[in-house]
Amino acid sequence: MKAIKYPLLVFALLILTFLLFVYAVNFHPPTIKSVPVIKRAKAPLLQPGQKLTILSWNVQFFAGNKSNHFAFEGGHDRWPTKLTVKRTLRQSISLIKKANPDVIVLQELQKKSVMSAKINQLNRTLSLLPTTYANYSCAYYLKSAFVPDAHYWGPVDQLLCIISKFNIQHANRRALPSRLNTNFIVQQFQPKRAVLTAILPVTNGTDLHIINTHFSAFSQGTDTIKQQAKITYDIMQNIQKKGGAAILAGDFNLLGHTKLKRFVQPQDQAMYEHTASPLTNYFISFNAFPNLQQITGPDKQRYATYIAKNKKIKKADRTIDFIFITHNLSYEKQQVLQKNSSTLSDHYPLLATIKLPS
Repeated sequence: MKAIKYPLLVFALLILTFLLFVYAVNFHPPTIKSVPVIKRAKAPLLQPGQKLTILSWNVQFFAGNKSNHFAFEGGHDRWPTKLTVKRTLRQSISLIKKANPDVIVLQELQKKSVMSAKINQLNRTLSLLPTTYANYSCAYYLKSAFVPDAHYWGPVDQLLCIISKFNIQHANRRALPSRLNTNFIVQQFQPKRAVLTAILPVTNGTDLHIINTHFSAFSQGTDTIKQQAKITYDIMQNIQKKGGAAILAGDFNLLGHTKLKRFVQPQDQAMYEHTASPLTNYFISFNAFPNLQQITGPDKQRYATYIAKNKKIKKADRTIDFIFITHNLSYEKQQVLQKNSSTLSDHYPLLATIKLPS
């Protein structure tokens, strides 16, 4: 009997050690958490009625839009080299500087990841931007000290960031449901999706909420993305009901309308809802860019934001990136920056000028 118990005990200890390892190398954020606001220089306050330009972009960890069908998407391309990351980052920041937004909202920034040659992309981005971008705040939504998978075999991380010329008073991270259709162990190494909210005070006015998010792309077989959409919608709606002002921007990984599914590459159509889009209420309750008329009309190609992982396709075939604003804000100008950005990321950046309440 002792001879049987001893191997069982060893096996149990090995299992426990492995589970402790899995827990220790991954981060476990609370539902709501304040995140630091870094003030590089003194920043002015927003003024009532002023126009604010915002740029939102999923930069795809500056991997470039060539040979970028990676393991997490079922591809076999190698991670970008250090040279590729540095070059793509430099060109991307050059594009941003030319657009000259007041607020930059970025998804998929990395700091110490084997996916991007362990380059601290946040530091490099800040070093290339003018110091007029005085305040910023970031939140992790992927952070593993070590991923024991042959495609990674090292640390990975990913951040949401908001970089502003104007004063950010404080910021917080709100966790979103992130369950995928996978086993418990693999799930621990997956992104912990989130909403990053930065509060920008307005002189003698209502604070402006800048909200950044990136919904799950691979949650088919679960209701995860519906939950993410519902929670994020409620955040915006609660601000609006209280008379507040908010701008929500990001990569939603959702189509604005189900009839757009037929324009998506066949291999990707299963990623999107068969019935009503979880974004339907967003278009009803908030002002959107791109809006439903733009993405379903004859000029819909002008508003496409995502380029499929298909070497024969050279342009975007769907819109999954959006900016939503509360009704007390209004759009002055909007544009999907398709020119000169198709080689930099699999997403195009959105640029919008928004007028604040007087």
